[in-house]
Amino acid sequence: VIIPNMTEASLLTGSPYLERDTYDKATIEKLLRDLGKLGPKKVFLTGVSLEEGKIGLAYFDKENEQTTYLMRPSYSTHFYGSGDILTAILSSGYFHHLDLLEVCNLALNFMDRVLLSTMSSGRPVKYGLCFESHIGYLFNGFEKLLEETNGK
Repeated sequence: VIIPNMTEASLLTGSPYLERDTYDKATIEKLLRDLGKLGPKKVFLTGVSLEEGKIGLAYFDKENEQTTYLMRPSYSTHFYGSGDILTAILSSGYFHHLDLLEVCNLALNFMDRVLLSTMSSGRPVKYGLCFESHIGYLFNGFEKLLEETNGK
């Protein structure tokens, strides 16, 4: 598995950096496949934005050659640490053998809650994300996915 953001993906593949308004699905899918050539069977690309007001991730499953895009609202500020938290959640789901699309949705929903809380907190975003009050949501989401997986 590999989970780079757009900048990291460009560096890893030797591709030019893609500004938000300069790419389309075909460009993203080529980047995903190029990342897949590095060896991973599961490729996530974070920070993908294909339309105004939306940001999220692209997920490429090399085994079945399918690409899925999952988007949530984007906000006008940069949130330091958001990619790290997203990567930790996706990695955890992978290592627990959970349905990765379900984990992606859980992670993106969690992040949206965290970003909204951070913006409404009134504190400068440079002090980090306000994620603590949403840990229960994340825990319950993982617990449900684990129960579904173990019940199969």
